[in-house]
Amino acid sequence: MEDNERTNCIPRLETLYKFSRIPLLSQPMNMRISIVGSSCVGKSSLYLRFASQKFRDVHCITYLATQLVNITRVDGDVVRFEVWDNAGQPRFHNYIPHYYEMADGIIIVYDITSKKSFKFAKKLVHKVLEDTENVPVILVGNKIDLEHLRQVATEEGATLATKYGVNFMETSAKNNNNVKKLFESI
Repeated sequence: MEDNERTNCIPRLETLYKFSRIPLLSQPMNMRISIVGSSCVGKSSLYLRFASQKFRDVHCITYLATQLVNITRVDGDVVRFEVWDNAGQPRFHNYIPHYYEMADGIIIVYDITSKKSFKFAKKLVHKVLEDTENVPVILVGNKIDLEHLRQVATEEGATLATKYGVNFMETSAKNNNNVKKLFESI
């Protein structure tokens, strides 16, 4: 994929602001969130759905990490979300801790149609909790619109989350199921 094609995969920052522009009467609360997980689990799609209310069927690979910004209201407060969307390819796994060390919240995503992505999410939950203190973590089973292809039962995700004391939910970026709730709950 050439650089100009890669750039077209993610809307420009101005575009994201256009969708979320709200009058600012005071300084927004800043929330730095890191989204981590295997490749192709829908990390970028979840954030782009939250920021722009759009879903793109075109799959574009994130290289290393992408920083995205969105300003919105949560419970009446203005919140500036700074989201670090981390690459999921194995060659970038060593970089993941650098992006969640300073995070105010961490979203660990797996694809409900992939046992392999769930196994990696298990490792990430353990590693994140080992490396951080007092940071909210949410384990997310994504792509529930593909229920007919499910390989990871809801109970497996819930059990893993309970074992480690983290929150859990299932989402669909494609159908916009629980996407807003995910970001607002962090």
